[in-house]
Amino acid sequence: AKAFAEESQSENRFVMYGAEARRDGYPTIEEAYLEAAHVDRAHAETFYRYLTEGDNDNILEPDVAVTIANGTTGENLLAAAQDQRTKWTDLYTSYGHVAQSEGLDLVARTFYYIAEIKKRIDMDFTELLERYETNSLFISPVDAVWECIHCGNRHYGSAAPEICPACRYGRQFYKLVIPQ
Repeated sequence: AKAFAEESQSENRFVMYGAEARRDGYPTIEEAYLEAAHVDRAHAETFYRYLTEGDNDNILEPDVAVTIANGTTGENLLAAAQDQRTKWTDLYTSYGHVAQSEGLDLVARTFYYIAEIKKRIDMDFTELLERYETNSLFISPVDAVWECIHCGNRHYGSAAPEICPACRYGRQFYKLVIPQ
């Protein structure tokens, strides 16, 4: 039950962090949070299915460390990365070991797979934080593909345009898609 609760709480934290990022003028960071929230909802649904398909509640007993932040966009990015890091380095690996020791191989594999996903999300938030702190959210050292999250327009170059030529939204609506 604790893994289900943690993923459910994490989804809500990411939605709130996203709202703060949008208020701070960073809709692309909000989008990253909402993508992570969507992933956490899928994980919560998976754990819920395990809970309702039998007596598996005992595999979810290790204590849960919950990261709570209500700060600036930078502070929230750091908290989000730390939260994901705790999940992939400690919680879900240990949950997987417990499930495996109890003969629940499918459940164990699920925890191990989700730990790998958490690792990727940790790395994504860590990169966003670094780019946020160095004012390089909208520039790249190499030519890249930039996409407007409002209208889908793509721009190719070392920086996002100041204004989207298609929808006229500002640079803050561009996200780095593919460094070339």
